[in-house]
Amino acid sequence: MVTTQTINTTDSLANFQIKMLSFKKVNGTIGGMQGQINFDPQNLEASSFDVSVALATINTEVAKRDEHLQQADFFDAANHPRISFKSTKITVLGSNYQAIGKLTVRGIAKEVTIPFKCANNRFEGTLELNRADFKVGKVPGFIVGKKVAVTISCIVE
Repeated sequence: MVTTQTINTTDSLANFQIKMLSFKKVNGTIGGMQGQINFDPQNLEASSFDVSVALATINTEVAKRDEHLQQADFFDAANHPRISFKSTKITVLGSNYQAIGKLTVRGIAKEVTIPFKCANNRFEGTLELNRADFKVGKVPGFIVGKKVAVTISCIVE
């Protein structure tokens, strides 16, 4: 039976990693996760995700960088305060699952596939994004990498 699950907003995060200057890795988190998760492994056709995170919570442990990431040349958080994902289809992927849907960043929606696993009230998915696809940051790729590794950890109650 598909049931709506409540997201633990305190412990649920999107973690990201991106290269700077081709050798240094910058790690960060985005919290404030909210939305609806309707999941039943026995009824994937009726299952869905509609989840977002709040850019105001971005944390790379460098306050100036965090403030800059919210500006118009990066995430434009004043006009687009949340990053959202809405699934259109959930399927089995080996012993786990994948969610296919629209990821919206800066008002730009792109179809993505997020492989994920579900165990012990935790959904954990990973994907790699190209920040240029969403017009995030106008700096050259050799200064700030274009590929962003993202791990989404969503705890439900």
